[in-house]
Amino acid sequence: NGMLYGGAVGTGFAVFESMGYAMNIYMGSGFFGLFQFATDNAFDKMVNVIGLRAFLSPGGHIAWAAMEGAFLLIVLGGKEFKWSAIISPKYLTFLAIPVALHAVWDMPILNFSILFVPVKQTALSVIAWIIILVFLHRGLSEINEI
Repeated sequence: NGMLYGGAVGTGFAVFESMGYAMNIYMGSGFFGLFQFATDNAFDKMVNVIGLRAFLSPGGHIAWAAMEGAFLLIVLGGKEFKWSAIISPKYLTFLAIPVALHAVWDMPILNFSILFVPVKQTALSVIAWIIILVFLHRGLSEINEI
């Protein structure tokens, strides 16, 4: 359940962030960019950014938030939520995984594409989904035991 709730929250965040990127490109940058007329080239760039972010989103904020939701419920262990859970060493250790993935995603290293597909972000998406599948398997094993 935590993975589902986290993924839903991550999806919402990814949509708003992508729309922010698109608006910045289309409207121009900075305060005075709001008063510029957008060009066809700006529209094409905006569409390209939205398309790329849509392609990468399942391995970005959606996956990271899904991990965080799963980790939180693992730490809670079926007990009622308490704020102390999010500062527990176990949760903070789990939290380091999506934080590290996000940090590497944003780092200006290994930024190259093959056939217009960003290699670093694609590799990080695969890593994120392997982690998610491991925890999904763990959850299904718990259900089978019950």
